[in-house]
Amino acid sequence: MEGSIVGSLAENILALVVFDTTSIPILRGNLSSDLIGIKEYREIYNRSLDYFARFEQAPNEHIADLCEDLLKDEEKGQFYKKILINIFSLKGSINKDFILSKLGEFTSKQNLKLAIVKAANLLQEEKTEEAWEVFSSNKKIQFTTFEQGLKLSELDKIFHHFDSEEEIIYTGIKILDNLGVCPAYKELFLLTGRSGEGKTWFLINCVKFALLQRKKILHLTLEMPEHKIGLRYLQSLFSLSTKEAKQIIPVLKKKEDGTLLNIDYEELQDNRNLKDLTVRKRIREKLKKIRTNDLIIKEFPENYLTFSGLEAFLENLEAFYNFIPNVLVVDYPDLMFVNPTNVRIETGHIYKQLHGLVKKRHLAGIIVSQANRVAEDVTLITRKHLAEDISKVHVVDNHLTFNRTIKEREKGLARLFVEKGRNGGDGNTILITQNYGLGQFCFDSILMTKQTQDLLASQ
Repeated sequence: MEGSIVGSLAENILALVVFDTTSIPILRGNLSSDLIGIKEYREIYNRSLDYFARFEQAPNEHIADLCEDLLKDEEKGQFYKKILINIFSLKGSINKDFILSKLGEFTSKQNLKLAIVKAANLLQEEKTEEAWEVFSSNKKIQFTTFEQGLKLSELDKIFHHFDSEEEIIYTGIKILDNLGVCPAYKELFLLTGRSGEGKTWFLINCVKFALLQRKKILHLTLEMPEHKIGLRYLQSLFSLSTKEAKQIIPVLKKKEDGTLLNIDYEELQDNRNLKDLTVRKRIREKLKKIRTNDLIIKEFPENYLTFSGLEAFLENLEAFYNFIPNVLVVDYPDLMFVNPTNVRIETGHIYKQLHGLVKKRHLAGIIVSQANRVAEDVTLITRKHLAEDISKVHVVDNHLTFNRTIKEREKGLARLFVEKGRNGGDGNTILITQNYGLGQFCFDSILMTKQTQDLLASQ
């Protein structure tokens, strides 16, 4: 097979597995026998590993006994004899460190070649999705056996990640950003809320500020059509309504020390809307100044997108469109494909897979989830109100809940509760002002105190 270990490299590896006990665990953990293309080499390799499994040492001279039946084979016996003679000639002179250093590079290339062959066969059978999954699975294989890892003495690396603002995606919600409860690379950020209360608006708000931070974003929508999500982005970016209607803006009046003095309500005088053709013309001009190509919105039907399908789509974006996102938004993971006979367990598994994906691809993951029926009658949603599998909260790095009473909704107010903060902030509640008619999830924010609660109660 092209690309297989052949010649002296193969014989050196066989010499290690036959004579060097300390090398066998490394070889066994990194070199699968199916990557050795020559059948006769593969047979000796496997028999040596079997011997080690039984006796915890290399076979050494016993290799001849292990291969006795092979040496007697009328057709291949002479070939096996030649291989063993060559192996014995290498004993004591093999460069162990050099051979082992080649394993990672070889196995990575060989796995890719095997994946290409397998994918080509699947394509011939018109199994396109399965072919993509082969490449996605191959991408998961990481060879880090010979990578040492981080030393505590490597302070520059440690402090670089600690100090770098590039690791954080600010939300534009001032109090939330001050608390450090933000999406970040290699982390999963979750907002939980009741149905129809604005979870998608939260995602759009986060993406809007990610665009301002010059990030590339992939927004996956499993609930709303692409064009409706696109329309909401236009509303949010330019504070536009979809129709002529009176728009009231709640305004937090604060004292010099930042505490809440009062909440005023102002009517928007210049109420532009998307039905106005002159407004649409202005949008076209303004969009030329925004990095709109850094955002891709992709729609998938409910209960259709598998996790392997998601990985394949990411590979497709990179391979065919040269688009590698920094931020992955999923609205929402509970609507991905799950086996209907085991919804709860499989839903929790999807969250674990997503967490692994953002870590592997160095993504900031932002997702939302729906609260269960019990949450319909509570004023504060917590982890116990998560739909399906409560283990979701154990997987994610940050967890917010979105809360508002009927009275708060009418006044354009809502509360964000920090149910879990990776860097602290747990237990804090943030009051925000908003207006979905203008596409604004948050105009302003303030930390909730008893004084704030009393003021809200008095209004």
